[in-house]
Amino acid sequence: MTESIVTAAAAVAALVAAGGAFYRWGRVEEAISELRKSDERLQASINQVREDVRELRLILLSQQRDD
Repeated sequence: MTESIVTAAAAVAALVAAGGAFYRWGRVEEAISELRKSDERLQASINQVREDVRELRLILLSQQRDD
């Protein structure tokens, strides 16, 4: 009887541990997804800054030619 209680307790502990691991893995996947979204937004911002710098450079070159 004691062995079956110990076995059942061990099984419950294993299930709780597995559930915690799956929960943490889910949180990790969620964090990775958020990082990817953040990276995409950052890349879009970088691309916009590059485009703005190109336009500014063209404006400055145009003004130099006019002088």
